[in-house]
Amino acid sequence: MADSLDAAKARQIRRQICETSGLSERTIRMYLAQYRKAGFEGLKPKGKGTKSKEHIVSNLF
Repeated sequence: MADSLDAAKARQIRRQICETSGLSERTIRMYLAQYRKAGFEGLKPKGKGTKSKEHIVSNLF
């Protein structure tokens, strides 16, 4: 959403997105904040941070 939208119009657009997508308004706000912070990269799924087997084995010794 453009920053130039007035608050009422932004709420209306968010409600429409919620109705058509089935996502909650909170989720939409979170996605928008991530996009504003990091662009498209901020919306990509993050890895689960699993460690490689080598890393696990090296910590045993």
